[in-house]
Amino acid sequence: MKQLTVTNQRVEQTVELVLAEHGGGTPFFDALDASLRRPPFMDLLLDQFADRFSPDFDIVVSGKFGVAFCQYLAGAGRERLQRQLGGKMPLLVPGGLRHAVSLPLQYARERIEGRLFVFLDDSLYKARTRDLIRREMRKVGGQLIHELVLYDGSALRYDDVTSFYRYFDRHPQNSPLLQTQTTLMQQAQVSRD
Repeated sequence: MKQLTVTNQRVEQTVELVLAEHGGGTPFFDALDASLRRPPFMDLLLDQFADRFSPDFDIVVSGKFGVAFCQYLAGAGRERLQRQLGGKMPLLVPGGLRHAVSLPLQYARERIEGRLFVFLDDSLYKARTRDLIRREMRKVGGQLIHELVLYDGSALRYDDVTSFYRYFDRHPQNSPLLQTQTTLMQQAQVSRD
């Protein structure tokens, strides 16, 4: 467990530095994702994958992070590819999925059908990418059963997501759910007055 603590600290330091510089929103996520698209963070995800899942599970990645992850495994991470993944490259699907309504995966049916997948990603916000991949994998006979993510910025907590840094655990005062609850309580008080 010591390693997990060290890795959490490394991710936490990176997130806090980017938060201090960019505050939030799209500039924050763009800078954070670029910061997390580096081998040390990819190694964290690979180690967590190897610790939690058997070799029977496959990895799926997407977008810029997915491309960087696959390039790392084909180059400097080649030894890890062999040792931790049995030489099997992750399934790489296109990026920009959070804006998509479908993701045709027929081209990879043989790779997906009957297999269990874990989605590795740099950040999670609304889980639209994960949900689309899950839905489309089901259509070709595969299952996305878990997500390992470095940064979780979702207001909702998902049982099938493991993250190294969960924003609302560290900044609960900024939770939109808390803000909505506070607003409703204030409105109820005004109504009673």
